[in-house]
Amino acid sequence: FAPRLLVSTEGLAASGLVQPGSLVENAYKIRLPAGASETDLKAIQDQAAKTFPEAGWSIRTRSNAAPALSSNIERFSQFLTLVGLTALVVGGVGVANAVRAYLDGKRGVIATFKSLGASGGFVFTVYLVQILLIAGLGIVAGLILGAAMPFAASAALQSVIPVPAEGGFYPGALAMAALFGLLVTLAFALLPLGRARDVPATALFREMGFESRGFPRLPYVAAAVGIALVLAALAILFSGDRRIASIFVGATVFAFLVLRLVGALVQWAASRSPRVRSVALRLALGNIHRPGALTPSVVLSLGLGLTLLVTLALIDGNLRRQISGSLPERAPNFFFVDIQSSDVDAFSALIGKEAPRGTLAKVPMLRGRVMALNGVDVGKVSVPAEGAWVLRGDRGLTYDAKMPANATLTQGTWWPED
Repeated sequence: FAPRLLVSTEGLAASGLVQPGSLVENAYKIRLPAGASETDLKAIQDQAAKTFPEAGWSIRTRSNAAPALSSNIERFSQFLTLVGLTALVVGGVGVANAVRAYLDGKRGVIATFKSLGASGGFVFTVYLVQILLIAGLGIVAGLILGAAMPFAASAALQSVIPVPAEGGFYPGALAMAALFGLLVTLAFALLPLGRARDVPATALFREMGFESRGFPRLPYVAAAVGIALVLAALAILFSGDRRIASIFVGATVFAFLVLRLVGALVQWAASRSPRVRSVALRLALGNIHRPGALTPSVVLSLGLGLTLLVTLALIDGNLRRQISGSLPERAPNFFFVDIQSSDVDAFSALIGKEAPRGTLAKVPMLRGRVMALNGVDVGKVSVPAEGAWVLRGDRGLTYDAKMPANATLTQGTWWPED
């Protein structure tokens, strides 16, 4: 309502404005040397917290000028991390199924190779090269689409996004994406290729699949596991939130084990099922548990895909609720605070004159401090630094003669109106 007033600290003390109950904030603006890095900013924050542990600093820098916006951006970044890892896992399972189906269709060719004297290593190399060529084409196509997508999105959304969106070309990120694509292909293709290597020609000519041989040789299993570990390590190392990525990788491994167990249980239940009269149903049940059945891979593919889809849907819903839940349906245009009791009537009359069609909601307020937490004196409670300000400073408290309509009384009774 008025221009800023510059007054000396002595004059402020003499005014009587600073007294118990007054709302006073002290702001310090620090100009750093030219070229100060983010590491320098972090060092200064750490030094301030260490030198003045009871000060209750609220520090803003060029990197978090709007903490609420930064928090939402961080949550969105975490969500994108989960989406990326989900696409990685689902794509890997798809690669495994595609390779197995492709090799299954090449049984006659592989049997012919082996009948003519081709070694298992020759068969493995031929089809590994084919798969890598196909994967290379897919990776190149994905890189082209990924590099063009930011430019297309910024052009399409420039009328919606209130800030300029400028896309860029980042070779490092594209190279990392290509590496992930190659590792996913190898990690999920080696086991089917290893099975195809060791299946004899006679079994292939009898139209037997690759699944009946069980696990392939140890070198192939070790190579697949090793590449999967490297893939998980890179996903965690280059993730924007390593904690989230680590939890996701661990949960995915657990889901793999659980779904493999579920597939085995489905096969066991089908083998123990009573004999039925329907020929079609009897054949269907038999194909669920027969040697070389695709039951484990089908259960793994469907179960893992559904699990990840439900996970992302729930996280997406929670994020939307957190962001939109903090926005009231009808928010006030203005807040006026620290109006003294003797000035409330005059202030109400002024608002009624200036905004006759407006609604004025008056709430009494006083200041108080939290003295105990769960019955323990706050001076003896160890609280993380990001929440310690709640216990150190004054908090705004309100009271009313009648319980407000939007209040919930959790314990006790409301006091009398007088």
